[in-house]
Amino acid sequence: MYGSYALIPNRIFRENAPYLWSFWPDVEHQVALFHDYFCKRVAAFKVSHTGVDAHRGAERQYGLLSTTDPLFKGQQAFARLARDRLRRGCPNGAEIDVVGEYTYPRNNFSTDTHPDAAAKAQENIQRMQADGVTTIVWLSGYETAHSKAANTAAWFPEWIVAGDVGNDQTEESNDQDPTAWSHARIMSNHLREDKRADVPCRQAFREGSPTGSPTDEVSSCGVYRSFFMLFRGIQVAGPFLTPDAVDQGNHSIPRRETTNPYIASCFFDPGDYTCVKDAQESWWDPTAPDPNNNVGERGCWRMSDGGQRRLAGNFVQAETAFKQGPNVPCNAPTDNTSNINPYGPAG
Repeated sequence: MYGSYALIPNRIFRENAPYLWSFWPDVEHQVALFHDYFCKRVAAFKVSHTGVDAHRGAERQYGLLSTTDPLFKGQQAFARLARDRLRRGCPNGAEIDVVGEYTYPRNNFSTDTHPDAAAKAQENIQRMQADGVTTIVWLSGYETAHSKAANTAAWFPEWIVAGDVGNDQTEESNDQDPTAWSHARIMSNHLREDKRADVPCRQAFREGSPTGSPTDEVSSCGVYRSFFMLFRGIQVAGPFLTPDAVDQGNHSIPRRETTNPYIASCFFDPGDYTCVKDAQESWWDPTAPDPNNNVGERGCWRMSDGGQRRLAGNFVQAETAFKQGPNVPCNAPTDNTSNINPYGPAG
């Protein structure tokens, strides 16, 4: 699989600014987003979309899942900060009853033949059942052994996933066990993407190279974000292109929340050098037709409220995942599509 991005501590950007800017949210902003999402969309309510009859309508008992893989320091930093924030509770008074913490050693595998992967997943699932977990909270990262172990145990609790722009892509979720993953919802930074051909990177490539190869089109998407940040920085710098002018220009972008699910809120807080500041909620529907019309494939992330995006602090307290009917739009983010489009905010 294509590697999911690593959340980057804002410290790195503070030390190198104004020479280094990132498209992705930094760890601190991502934790603030997830905490607000979790408190208002999950913790304020009782167990709902579960495959365990005894859990339905009960108070949620959370198991926190994260990776110890040394290659993924970003995911570990996010998990550590998010865990501490969740344990401090919610501003709305919602209870967060964490009954266990569970880790796995090998991250970023869609198929992992190493015996440690399956063994650790089976051990964790058994411990979660014994600890009374109703809701698994996956604090970023990706592998498929845990959903498969849950299916083997015929145990189908809720899954709440912190998206990291890799684990919330279509291919990655298609590799999860479909029965287990049918109870998964996610907070994701991905923009609404109705089909792969519509994403900005592919449209830009076709405009500049109408006869270009599909391989080159995919490769172009891998660098689209970086070039966008470069040209945006030049634009906001004004008539004198200096590092200080780029710094001042980017930090003069107003803080606003987008009303367009296809466009991200992009601005820079004081001392901050990362662009995207918002997220949306989706849930996995394993029965949905593949959004990109791939033969023999099914499943998509269905978007709550049509993909409406929220800044940290602005999530609306409501549990809408799985409850909005079969016509909720599918999101189709896939490897290298670069659909995070920071033209916004708009509307």
